[in-house]
Order: sequence, then structure tokens, then C-alpha cells
Amino acid sequence: MSESTRVRSMALCRLTVAGALCLIMGAFTPLRAQEKRKFTVYGSIVYRDLSTSGSEDPYVTPEVAERYGIQPLSLVFEQRLLDVDKSHPHNSKVDVGKIDKVAMETLTTPHKLVSLDMESWNRFDTVGTPGLYLQVIREFRKLNSKSKLGLYAVVPQVTYGWKDEVPAKYGPLNAAYKSVAAAVDYFSPSLYNWERSMSDANWERAAKYSIQAAHGYDASKPVFPYVTPEVTRQGTTTFLTYGQMLFRLQTLKQLGADGCIIWTGTTQGRKAGGTFDPKNGWAKAVVDFQKHLIE
Repeated sequence: MSESTRVRSMALCRLTVAGALCLIMGAFTPLRAQEKRKFTVYGSIVYRDLSTSGSEDPYVTPEVAERYGIQPLSLVFEQRLLDVDKSHPHNSKVDVGKIDKVAMETLTTPHKLVSLDMESWNRFDTVGTPGLYLQVIREFRKLNSKSKLGLYAVVPQVTYGWKDEVPAKYGPLNAAYKSVAAAVDYFSPSLYNWERSMSDANWERAAKYSIQAAHGYDASKPVFPYVTPEVTRQGTTTFLTYGQMLFRLQTLKQLGADGCIIWTGTTQGRKAGGTFDPKNGWAKAVVDFQKHLIE
């Protein structure tokens, strides 16, 4: 082999190896980016606080929650937004005075997510109901355009777990709320522990469908699904294990959610002895998951 041939061969070899390395590095870059993508846990935890030995606090304060990586949010129920008709909930009316008051209150803490929970209206009335949500959002925006605003289980609509008919039933329903989806800052599908979705595989299918539906509206907007540690079967409330909660958090991240909202507000949960113990059970899973993300 001549000297010039040998030099060309060595140069080609170096080029080939470099190219291969670039391809390999390129293949792993998206994975690394995905692994480091920010996942934020928000929460409203109305359980007894066991984070400090002997604590008598009736519920977990936002300061304690933040200590364990759970960010605060402003969760606003419909009684503070609507003139609720208890006899005929579908007839509940938008209350401008109430909405204005909430808008001004939340404006004092603009770093918090604002999540509006309005469940009285008939969600299957795709002619009138989307416009009612838009009225609330527009009124809120008149006085508070700084807070990040979302709706509980509206865009996309809650499926109450998974059944094979979910896509056919909820696809058209979600499409009818496209204008509402355009008006919010983030999406919050509900992924609670309905009896028919308690198997990991079943819950995962519901989560995958809901997150894909949210991304179908606008892939640039964050998705923060609602999750809960509570499980109620035939009137008896228990709580997720460490493994069950960790599975939910890991699955949401893998499916492309930007975080989640942990909610523990039911009377049944408190009566069943709901506690926040960062050293045990579902709460420890949240703490461990957050530590892994930070590291």
C-alpha cells in the first residue's frame, strides 16, 4: 500500500468512526432530554400531617408540602364561581361578582397554578356548555391575566377509567370543547382511581388516552393530570401503596405529562384516616420520585 493510499484509508476510518459516534450520540440525545424534562408535582393535601413527630396540624400546609417538592396551587370550587342551583345543577349560572373576587385573590399569588373546578353543568350539551366555561374564563381574565389558568376534567373530558368504547364516545365530545381548550393555559384530565381502572394496565390506558387527547388540542401547552391516593370500593376508602403511586408518577412522565396535581379532598378520605407521611406509603413514593428528578 502506497503512503498516500494509507493516509486516505486512515482518514476514511477516522471519518467513519466519528460519524458513527455522532449517530450514536444523536440517538441518545432525545432520550437524555426526555429523562431530564421537568416534571412538577402540585398538590392540595387536606390530610393530617405526619411529617413531624407528634404534629397536631389538621392538614398539610403549603409550606410543608413545598418542603417535599409539592408545589402549591389555587384550587377553586364552583361554589365560589357560580350561582349553584342545588335542585337542578345543570341550571347553575355564571356569577360575575364571585369570579371577579377569585380573580383578584389569585392575582396576589400569580406564581400559583389556578385550577377551576366546575362540575354542575351538563358536559354532554356541546351546544351550550362550552360557552359557559368560556364566560367564566373571559371574566376571570379581565382582572387576572397573569395566573396560569386551567379547568379540572373539562379539556379533555374525564372518562372515569377505561372501556373499549372510550375513543368513540369521548373523541367527538373533546372536539366540541376545542374553543375551551384554546382559552386555558394548561390541561388537567382527571385520572382518579375509579374501580374499573384500578389495575395498573387499565389505569395506564386511561392515562395514555387522556394525555394524547390533551396533546391533540395543543402539544405546546403543559399537561398536569389530577391524581389521588384514595381508592373507594363499595363505600370503603383505602389508599394507594408506595408501588401504586410510584407507578402512576412514572407512567405520567413516560407518557409525556409535564407534572400532576395531587388531590386529597374527600370527606371519605379524611374519615378513613388519610395522612401525609413522607416516610411511608404513597407519600414516600411522591418524595422519592421528586428526589430522583432533582438528582
